[in-house]
Amino acid sequence: MTILYFDNNILITEQNALDLDSYYKVYTLPNGLVKKKERYNKRKLSTIDYYKDIDETEEQVKAFLMPLNISFSILEREFYGKYLIVRGNHYQRGQAQTFSSTRSLFDEEDLICSEEIDLDSNKPLFQHTKKYLGKYLDERSVNYCEFYYHSDGSLMCCDYNYMHDYDSESFDLQRLPWIKSTFMLSDEIYNYYLTADLLPPL
Repeated sequence: MTILYFDNNILITEQNALDLDSYYKVYTLPNGLVKKKERYNKRKLSTIDYYKDIDETEEQVKAFLMPLNISFSILEREFYGKYLIVRGNHYQRGQAQTFSSTRSLFDEEDLICSEEIDLDSNKPLFQHTKKYLGKYLDERSVNYCEFYYHSDGSLMCCDYNYMHDYDSESFDLQRLPWIKSTFMLSDEIYNYYLTADLLPPL
C-alpha cells in the first residue's frame, strides 16, 4: 500500500504535510484505488473515508473506526460502464447509527452527480441532488454548471459559472437549450441533466 499526502488536491511530501495545520493522508492500493483517506486538522486526525472491501462487513469496519472517536464514512465502489458509483454511509463521532447516506457518480475523477438517500425509504431525496457539468479549475475557468432539482426529480434550475460572481447566471428550463448548445451535449446527455436520476445512459 502506498501513502500519499495532499494539500487539498495538490500532492505534497510528508514533510510538507507535517508543516501544515490541515492536510490529507491517502492510502492507495497497488491498483491505484484509494483504500483510506484521512483528514488532519490542526495536526490531529479529524475524519476518515474508508473504502470497504467485498469481504468486509459494515459492522467490522465500524468496530475498527468507532474507537478512534472521530466522524467517518464507510464507502463502497461499483462500476457502471465508464462511470464509478460510490455509496457512502456517514457516521458522526461517537454515534453507532448512520447519520446520512449518499451516492455519488464519477466520470474518472470528475464528480457528475451526488444524491442523499432517505434512511427510512432508501430512496433518493431529489431536492438534495446536484449534478455537475464542466469543470472549475481556477479563476480563468469558464463553462461549468451545477443543476438543482425539485422533490419529484424534475429540474429546478441550473447555475452557470456559479463560482464567478461577475458572470454567473441561473437558467430555468426554458433557457436551458443554451446550455445544451454551449456544452455540445447529445440529446441523451442533455435529457440526463433534466432529471435527478443518478445514472446516465450508457
